[in-house]
Amino acid sequence: MVARYRKTVGHLLLASALAFGILMVPSAASMAAGPDHPLPPAGYQPDFTPPEGVLVSSEVVTLPAAQCAEMNQALRAKGQSGAADCRAIHRTYGHNHQPLPAGTVARTSNTLFGAGTVYASDYWHWDRWDQVFSLYGCNNWAMTLTEDGVANASNVSQWNVWCTASGVNTSCTWRGSSYNGGGWPYYAMQFGENSCSSVIVNHFYFCINHGMRRWIDDWGNAAGFSNW
Repeated sequence: MVARYRKTVGHLLLASALAFGILMVPSAASMAAGPDHPLPPAGYQPDFTPPEGVLVSSEVVTLPAAQCAEMNQALRAKGQSGAADCRAIHRTYGHNHQPLPAGTVARTSNTLFGAGTVYASDYWHWDRWDQVFSLYGCNNWAMTLTEDGVANASNVSQWNVWCTASGVNTSCTWRGSSYNGGGWPYYAMQFGENSCSSVIVNHFYFCINHGMRRWIDDWGNAAGFSNW
């Protein structure tokens, strides 16, 4: 009962953080070490590309002022004109409760009762693909955040996180995660990317920063999304 109460409180805290737009800024290393979890097979390379004809969720998002300026600067750099528009397209797609790939590696875990084995059969695989791009098309600028991992309804852990940039002078400057393993008080982990679009102002290059954050809960569900 106590564990269930704490988990419910954790989910409420996460929901409150998302509702008020609070972003937990990830670091290069996990901010909270999670339990041991199955590892991907050797040479594992997931394919995050949404299959042809699959339904991809799409929504229009409002950009912060700096990101809006970057988009319009990119339009001018390509010789296009038009009214300023502080909107972008966010597309998302993912799987959950998928079988683990053949060759998934179980790990030995040190527990309160001694060394035990983390069985791959206790986990399932999930993946997520998020893309934010200019209202005028990906050729202007686009950022894609992809991640995958395992979950077992008590913990969620990452296998991969990638950032892909495209468009005018756009690059990824960081990708990573926080709260690997989930756990109290969030029972979820956060993935993110920071990116830069270089623009020329008075013959000098300036980096306009932007990025996105994605939460995945310990059931492998997409629990929240923010962009900046």
